[in-house]
Amino acid sequence: MALEPDEQSDGKIFSTASIDDDFSRDTVLVILNKTATMSFKKYTKDDFPELQCHDVIDLTWQTTELIKQQITAMKSGNWKTLQSHKDSSMLVDIPSFRRILSLKINLSDKLETYKDVKTIRQDKLKVLESISKLEKRDDIIYVGPNRVYESQRVPNDPQYVNGNQWAINNINLPAAWDITTGSNSVRIGVIDTGIHGNHQDLTNQLNNNLHRDFRNATTTIISTPFDTSTHGTHVAGIIGAESNTTPANGITGVVWNSSLVCLIIDENGCWYSDNATLAVDHATANNIQILNYSGRVRDRSGNVNVDDPAFRQAITNYPGLFVAAAGNEGKNNDVNHTFPANYANVLNNVISVGAINSGNHRADFSNYGTNTVSIYAPGVNILSTVPGANSYDNYNGTSMAAPFVTGVAALIRAILPNVSATELRDFILDNADNITISTPSGSQNVLKLNAGEAVKNASFVTSSGGSTIAVRQTTNVVLKDVIIPTQINGITITTLKDSAFSNQTQLIKASLPNSITTIGNKAFYNTNNAPIYLLNRTSAPSTFHYNWNASLNPVYLSDGLCTHTSKTLTNLSGTKHGMVCNKCRTTTNIENHDNTYTWINYTQHNAECDCGYDVLEGHSVSSTDPGFPYKTCLKCGGPASTGFVWSNGYAYSPLGLANDVVEYFGNGSYLLANGVYVISDADLDAFYEGTLVLPEISAARKNAHHSECSCNYC
Repeated sequence: MALEPDEQSDGKIFSTASIDDDFSRDTVLVILNKTATMSFKKYTKDDFPELQCHDVIDLTWQTTELIKQQITAMKSGNWKTLQSHKDSSMLVDIPSFRRILSLKINLSDKLETYKDVKTIRQDKLKVLESISKLEKRDDIIYVGPNRVYESQRVPNDPQYVNGNQWAINNINLPAAWDITTGSNSVRIGVIDTGIHGNHQDLTNQLNNNLHRDFRNATTTIISTPFDTSTHGTHVAGIIGAESNTTPANGITGVVWNSSLVCLIIDENGCWYSDNATLAVDHATANNIQILNYSGRVRDRSGNVNVDDPAFRQAITNYPGLFVAAAGNEGKNNDVNHTFPANYANVLNNVISVGAINSGNHRADFSNYGTNTVSIYAPGVNILSTVPGANSYDNYNGTSMAAPFVTGVAALIRAILPNVSATELRDFILDNADNITISTPSGSQNVLKLNAGEAVKNASFVTSSGGSTIAVRQTTNVVLKDVIIPTQINGITITTLKDSAFSNQTQLIKASLPNSITTIGNKAFYNTNNAPIYLLNRTSAPSTFHYNWNASLNPVYLSDGLCTHTSKTLTNLSGTKHGMVCNKCRTTTNIENHDNTYTWINYTQHNAECDCGYDVLEGHSVSSTDPGFPYKTCLKCGGPASTGFVWSNGYAYSPLGLANDVVEYFGNGSYLLANGVYVISDADLDAFYEGTLVLPEISAARKNAHHSECSCNYC
């Protein structure tokens, strides 16, 4: 049965399992309702008197502990122990979390032979009877069998064994590598048959603290991972085989710097629900941000139609991105459902991946579906690692397509460590190429993975304001040819923040759409003198900061290179003015104001420059000026009232009235209460150069004195 996308309530989900389905004969899976989940009760066999139950395993025990920690942090405001989860958007959505239990029921007498069909059917009937009994309980949302899953690789075609990694250029990976080659802070879980940990291309790419073996619904810690077959090792190599080694050897993975986690669930080719659920729970609790699942659900007759609510709930609990292979039956997933791939149609953290060949045609074996297959990636004749110290082989399957998407997701997370699973999915899908594939149902317009575009656009975005996007600093990536799109994920880019591309010393070119209306200070500072193209513009708006092009990069408008022939002397700040280009807003000849000073009273003078700067300023005097009670202003040359300063931090006017030191600045300089600045010897050079930052004088104090003022200070 298929679940509707909006089904998040605690309404009953009834199992549709039959005796002919492929499931474990000794296990029943249970999803608890919200009340039972949040009671945090430890369940035992005595809590299920309806069954002949000998053991209860909480498949979500790690996530449950994480939920408890989250609740404690929410109450106390102390997130110290969960900071890494919080920073990487890997906190669990508490309202949607439900616990999943595995109930072990007593079997019939030991089988005489594995072909003892009669005994097997008796035990499977006992499972179905147990389901019927437990469905009557109010504290249970769903009860069902422990389904069997299988991998998504199809048999190898020997004619493709040629050692060529054609997929690298097909998905534009080199363009992504110009920006990032990944980060070992991004944890990637491979739920599969295992990973051969001693392979020369994988041994340095593993997170050896988090590997687990979940076979038989138990959790076993493993330090050096192994593969029960070959499938998982091949998948892991596609994601993260080591690259740029010295001496060079082997293949290159999508992610050069990776942290692969081996999560074994395979039992002689069978992938049981409880094993898989434990793996997802482990990923949730241990901040494993991306999961690759190259498997499916099947029954004995080969139908791909089993929707397991227990496994679906585990994926719902998981806050990371879940990448699933679409299946290898060459069928329409919109009609013939394949799970967990089809959860991409109902869960925002799931991507379903189909397979294409080197000609961008759908692989004959690949499942398809307008609504159920999210994206396509290379899955034919894919060379990758297999068990053995330096062994490689070519495999085919949507199992091989899914890890390309997983790897690209890891590259994006290396740039945006706080990205949510939904945002990560959208970066991949919204920046994909459009291709047309042939299917038995006719032609379809679908998406093909484009690693370069997805990673490039992710590198721009660090903040979104709802309807607009602002590009902040991009110093954590290396950019070369920057082409900023008008929109990302349907949201218009309008702003480049201060220092957005500063210190991108390998920049070759930058192209900016006319949707950008604001560019901040030093946005392109120290960027290799790379030309900047203001597309579809004859001039820059006044909302570009006067110092946006601080390094004077060449600027191209619609009519060509701007030569700054028309410039205006402009007041830039309290100390600087410059010549601002009337076309591109590049400012040249930035220098200190050439002010004319007019003495007003004992605390103020007027400063006026040809650029339009015209303000009242407080006098500035030297701390070593011997004058008393007046010192000479360093700017206007007139007398400035200071009194003298005692060691207690107060200055006194000539009449003995208190004149507080209201603020210290620089290296021993200070501002008096009457608005006069006293400059220390250590600060004099900076003062004359115009680089000493003077504290602001309040408007009330600045306007309180004038030439006819009769106060003691004036």
